[in-house]
Amino acid sequence: DEVMGRYYGMFHPPEDCQAGLPERELEVAQAEGRFTGEGWRLKSDGSRYWARVTLTPARDEEGTLRGFTKVVQDI
Repeated sequence: DEVMGRYYGMFHPPEDCQAGLPERELEVAQAEGRFTGEGWRLKSDGSRYWARVTLTPARDEEGTLRGFTKVVQDI
């Protein structure tokens, strides 16, 4: 409930959002079928941690993009 329907950039530090990083990650995932990368992410309390992230597009039976799955590994 805490993250459903919220902007994906909420997991990124402000400087990454200002640079458009969240949008680029989603664009790569959509275009290439997956995005994998490492970088700083934010916990709900605002603290940072280094993470490996994999984003995969979630499509319906007709191939329409419905969202993304996200796997985060705290490294």
